[in-house]
Amino acid sequence: MKAIIPVAGAGTKLRPHSYTQPKALIPLAGKTVLGIIIDQLKEAGINEFIFIVGYLGDKIQDFVKSKYPEIKAHYVHQIDRQGKGPCHPTDENNCKPR
Repeated sequence: MKAIIPVAGAGTKLRPHSYTQPKALIPLAGKTVLGIIIDQLKEAGINEFIFIVGYLGDKIQDFVKSKYPEIKAHYVHQIDRQGKGPCHPTDENNCKPR
């Protein structure tokens, strides 16, 4: 089973914390928000992940590769951030595989 996780947002409401760190990597109770999400999805049987990245997307990729090397991960770069709707992994006009 696959999960699509949108993590492309800039996190403007979390400034100044999100200037250098994507909002999904901000710590919460000793773990990152993204780490909590991945752990819960793995427990539910998800074995393949598609991450829609944008703002500081390289940090998301580095985090997933270092903390979860065992998962099958794909990354789609959302070019024009307009919310969750416009970037579907099959939309070649607004999203590019990384």
